[in-house]
Amino acid sequence: MTRQSAANLRKLNGHLVHLALEVEEKVNHSRRNHKLELMLDQHNKDFKTLETT
Repeated sequence: MTRQSAANLRKLNGHLVHLALEVEEKVNHSRRNHKLELMLDQHNKDFKTLETT
């Protein structure tokens, strides 16, 4: 492997690591949003139950 090839592989690896971290961040953000939506839905159901009683 030439020095240039090794340098290109290191650069590519750096880009892939960066992309993986971005994807992980987006997945975690999406999970948090989903959990918050579920909590809000449950809160709304509980509130409607209280209104009808």
